[in-house]
This record gives sequence, C-alpha cells and structure tokens, in this order.
Amino acid sequence: MKVTENAGQILVVEDEDIVRDSLRDWLADAGYHVETAEDGEKALATLADREYSLIIVDLRLPRKDGLEVLRQARAGQEKLKGIVITAYPSVQSAVEAMKEGAVDYMVKPCDLNRLEESVSKVLGPVQAEVRRKVTETRVIAAPDIPASVPENIRNENNKSALIQLLLTIQKHNNWLP
Repeated sequence: MKVTENAGQILVVEDEDIVRDSLRDWLADAGYHVETAEDGEKALATLADREYSLIIVDLRLPRKDGLEVLRQARAGQEKLKGIVITAYPSVQSAVEAMKEGAVDYMVKPCDLNRLEESVSKVLGPVQAEVRRKVTETRVIAAPDIPASVPENIRNENNKSALIQLLLTIQKHNNWLP
C-alpha cells in the first residue's frame, strides 16, 4: 500500500554522494521535505511505497538511467513532476526529458537558486512562504585549487559552482582539505 501523507515531498535521485547530500541539505534548509536515492532502482522502490510531488533526477544513474526512472515513476504517479539534472547535456536528452514530464532540465553544476525557483513553481507558494532565503553565497578560491579548474568555477560570484569546485579539489587531492 502506497503512503500518501508524503505528498508534497521531493525525491532527489543522484549517484554522487556529495551532490545528492548538497541538494538534500540546500532544499531542506529552504523548508522542503526531501528524501534521497542513490540509483534508479532504489528510487523506483521508494516511489512504489510513497507518493511525491517532485523528483529531481540525474540523467546518468547506475542500474536505470534518469529518463527511464522518470518514465516509470510518472506511469505510477501521473501528477509527479520531474526536474532532470545532468553533466552531459544534449538537445536530444532535453527534448526526451520534457516529453517524459520534466518541468526543467538543468546542467551541472546547477544554479541552486534557479533550482529552488523551479521547485517553488512546482510545489506552490505555500511552501515558498516558509522558506528561508539565502541572500549571498561566496565561493572563495583557495591557494591549493588546481590550475586546471576553469575560471568560471573559481569566480567568487558564481554561486552554483561550489559543488563542482569541491568535487574538483577532492579529485585533485584525493580528499577535501
């Protein structure tokens, strides 16, 4: 039996731990109820037990890709809306995502303010009124950031680059200092 009291909640499906946890924390801090899954099969199992209003799904996932997850999820929950995020954008995948019911298609690293606006449009103004607004986020380039990091990610005014910056530093150093 499907639990319906979770209607209005968000399911974030992302295989990268740091991205998944960052999205969960950002949206939870904004006042949303968020659950996560790290692959397509776990997401579908979660969706079989609970109803959600929104699924934020990575395009490339282990076991089942994001578009297949969105397709199957919407087959079971017709009112479910989707936001697709990807580091590998293409016109073809964007068109296919919209055909499968995605309300937005975002390229990683996602602009978190834009993501929050998109979520607000789907879930409505009631939750928007209880959200705490983050007015400024600064990404400050540390001296040990590899020279290979693009300038737009180093730019302290690029709020959406924080996750990408942290991933790049972790990859370069094999840990986050």
